[in-house]
Amino acid sequence: GMNYYREVSDLYTALTSVYENLKRVDDMLAIRRECYLWNAANYGATDQDTLAIAWFFASELVESDRFFEATEFIREALADVSIGTECMQSFDLRLMLIKSLYRDPSLGLSARLLATEAMFLDVEEKADAAGINYSDDIAGYRDSVQEIIDTRDRCDAGFAAARAIAAEQFNPPAGTRCYLCLDDATSEGLVRGCGCRETKYYAHLSCMARYAHRSMDANLGDVFSAWTRCPVCRNEYTGYVSLAMAERYVKVTANLDSIGLD
Repeated sequence: GMNYYREVSDLYTALTSVYENLKRVDDMLAIRRECYLWNAANYGATDQDTLAIAWFFASELVESDRFFEATEFIREALADVSIGTECMQSFDLRLMLIKSLYRDPSLGLSARLLATEAMFLDVEEKADAAGINYSDDIAGYRDSVQEIIDTRDRCDAGFAAARAIAAEQFNPPAGTRCYLCLDDATSEGLVRGCGCRETKYYAHLSCMARYAHRSMDANLGDVFSAWTRCPVCRNEYTGYVSLAMAERYVKVTANLDSIGLD
């Protein structure tokens, strides 16, 4: 009867906790998914306990940086939830979908912001139709997204200012080219804020940032060094060159834009 089903659900939950304590993330997530599927099959996709389990599973996927999997799962879990069956748990799940979207670096910042704004409007519309007040929760998530935008803008402004000052401090010989892109300094000044002394090692700061970004995966032992040390002489960057690279490092590591760095 009903008690049997609840006992099975409790066993799933207990097993999930065991795997979580053992740091066996894959096993924990697999059990959490099985628990959700079992509840959905026995109580229905719109049952509040089923949706609560779905929220926990989605939350763990997001915290494990499995954003695509989280997004696909949430959309699947909400497929049978209509306005007439909306409840607080379903809106919690919708907000988790927003969190997964705006934290997913593979989408690029512009796509993430468009997707999350569309979801905000969808949640607000459905909440109004269901007679549920979710304004405070939505406002909190909007603040989180706005914080991403503000941090992005601060990093861009800081990088641009430091790049401009750094370029004024160097006067490379005529005809000097960026050693990374092999272009001259017509669009952006060339800098050399390290220990290199040969003119062939001047570079655009934007090129230096892109190079550091692409080098991150190769420097697994010390990711930060790609942003703080010249790849040629291995000396640390100094002055405004160092400051500009720091601004780009914050932007990249905060997943504020996985595509464009200019």
